[in-house]
This record gives sequence, C-alpha cells and structure tokens, in this order.
Amino acid sequence: MSTTTAIPLRERKRLETWATLHEAAASLALAHDGLNGVTVDEIVERANVCARTFFNYFDSKEDAILGFSEPRIDDKSLAAFSASTEPMTNRVADFYFDVVQNSRTSGMGRQRRVEIIRRHPELANRQMTHFAQVEKLVRDVVVEHLPSQALPTKDLTVEEFAEALVVASTSAHRIAVRRSTSTSTDEDDRAAMHRALSQLREATQHIQ
Repeated sequence: MSTTTAIPLRERKRLETWATLHEAAASLALAHDGLNGVTVDEIVERANVCARTFFNYFDSKEDAILGFSEPRIDDKSLAAFSASTEPMTNRVADFYFDVVQNSRTSGMGRQRRVEIIRRHPELANRQMTHFAQVEKLVRDVVVEHLPSQALPTKDLTVEEFAEALVVASTSAHRIAVRRSTSTSTDEDDRAAMHRALSQLREATQHIQ
C-alpha cells in the first residue's frame, strides 16, 4: 500500500498496524513449507494484536500473506480520472494503476509476493481473484463516466468499450510488472505501463 507524508495520526496508525500484520503473515509463509502451517493465531501472536484486530484489516490469512487490501475507489483516484485530459486509454490505465496501488503492497513488498507465490503456488488463485475485483471496480466506474461521444465507433456499446479499455490496461500493467526490477519505483512502473500501452497499439496494427 502506498503512503504519503503528513497523513493524520489515526490513518498512520492504521497503516502501521496493517503493515505489521502483513509482515508477520508474509514472514510466516516464507518460513513454512505449506500454508496449513500458517494460522491467524500465529500471525496475531507475532504481530502482538488480537484476532478481532486482524479481521478488521484482512478477510483471510491469504490476503494478509499477500498484502492485499479490499479494492476500493478513493476520492483522489476518481478525481484524477475525471480531471484527466489524456487519451481515454491512458486515463483508464492510470486509474487502474491507482486502484491497484491502493489495494496491495508495492516495491519490495511486490517482489516478496512473487517469492511467496513461487513457494506457495496455491496463492496464485487468490491473486487472480483480487485483480478480477479491481478490474470490475474500474470497469463499473468507466462505464458510469464514459461519455457516449467518446466511443470510437457506433458498433460499440459503452460497456463493450469500457471492457476493452480495462483489458488493455490490465495487459499493459502485467507487462510492466514483468519488466520491473527490485529497484523499480511506482512511477517507474507507471511509465513502463504507458510504454507497454504504446507497444500494444503498435502490435495490434499488424494483426490481420
């Protein structure tokens, strides 16, 4: 999850508790050969909090291990999407990127998540479900805010165009993540996503 400076004390404490729980869960997952060896009781004991606190932050031990928060649309991301004057593909890609960033760890946390899934491949399904939730949230917002005059052709409905925009965004984001390194920043990844979008545009022109 990304943080900013000068955030209120209550929010800072919330983020610190979230990070402590995630750190405890991820460390335990890396220390065990199977996920059955990782329990909520162990996580809260290591994090020095109660089980009730755990479930205030995570729906499951899998989400705590992976560092996933419930995907949501915040006012800042929505305002940036609405105010953007970029082409619609770029606008949606940036919006998708923001929603993803707000719902999971990034930077070194992302690199560790790759290691955890390699160790526990059964978690890949939870990761897929998480990103499907993000896609649906973004798609619903795009449908709501996409003006009909933005449609490139009358053969497309707003829903179909929104679906295509979100698929392009997820594909570009996936490419950017694959190309990222342990030193890549969030802005590096955003720039890589936009480069991937351009490459996807060029590639589709040559598909017969």
